[in-house]
Amino acid sequence: MIRVVALEALDEELMSGLTRILYQAYGLGCEFAGEVELPDEALKAGKLDAPLLLEKVERVASYADDKILYVTNQPLAPRSLPSGKAPTPGFAQYAGECAVLTTHGLPEGDPLLK
Repeated sequence: MIRVVALEALDEELMSGLTRILYQAYGLGCEFAGEVELPDEALKAGKLDAPLLLEKVERVASYADDKILYVTNQPLAPRSLPSGKAPTPGFAQYAGECAVLTTHGLPEGDPLLK
């Protein structure tokens, strides 16, 4: 089961479209699990530190094999790579249960989520 969690109030249509797309793409259950508060310490210079966010964010009730996808419209801080800074639209824990995705930068009514 993929549990989608909002980090702030997000459009219901967006969340419904996202859960539907995840179900169609992965063929396993996907549900909106509510909203949790964004941890203040994850916000640095107006951008979210994705690894710190996943470490500090409040967990939602889940089973051992569930995956949790946190969704925000705040921009994520760019990743540092040997070649420079890379934009970060999402971040997942390697072999972990949590990931974060940002809708920041998507045009209003983006057909990607329709």
